Amino acid sequence: MIKAIFMDIDDTIFDFSLCVRGAFWEACAAAKITAAEETYQAFCRIDTALWDMQKAGRLTVDDVVRVRASRFTEAVNASTQAAAFQQAFQRALSAQTVFVQNASSVIRSLSGRFPLYAASNGMLDMQLSRLKSAELLLYFSDVFVSDEIGFEKPDGRFFTECLNRVHFRPEEVLMVGDSLQSDIVGAAKTGLKSCWLNTAKRPNPSGMVPDYEIRELPELLTLHMDDE
Repeated sequence: MIKAIFMDIDDTIFDFSLCVRGAFWEACAAAKITAAEETYQAFCRIDTALWDMQKAGRLTVDDVVRVRASRFTEAVNASTQAAAFQQAFQRALSAQTVFVQNASSVIRSLSGRFPLYAASNGMLDMQLSRLKSAELLLYFSDVFVSDEIGFEKPDGRFFTECLNRVHFRPEEVLMVGDSLQSDIVGAAKTGLKSCWLNTAKRPNPSGMVPDYEIRELPELLTLHMDDE
């Protein structure tokens, strides 16, 4: 029986690509970088490649943030220092709260049935700011983010530390997330139940079969998780 739910944040609650787009234009304006759509696409290519490396365990979140700013400002020959763009981007991203479709209503509904815990890679202050701005923070019993936990998904130690803080057995907790590697494979290593939010109908080459697979978040409300 599921007694608690861990929820990823980016691309599970917030639409990360749309949040990044909004933050990018704000950061370029603040850092006085002349930007166009092709500039943004260059940023996205750098960003995607670095996050793929992070999910594979080759970079930390801090590495992604630092290297991304450096590579981007070099790629567009910006006179702005990478650190200035990085700070402007992180500040802008902290205020971006574009939801995955139906995320807000699903979280509100689930919170009446289960204790909810956010479980995310990233920076605690930023994720707290976004959840608070979106008026969702009050629906979470706690927020677990890698820079404060000390480990990053899919490292099993991230999930172990989260479990230590909530005092549920692994099989009593459902991890919900969009990343097959970080959320589903990572959770399974620690014995958690898993639900893969696979909106793009991506193939699963991992060999790890999630306990549940859904296309849209409202499907969570129809799963018989609390009466198994």
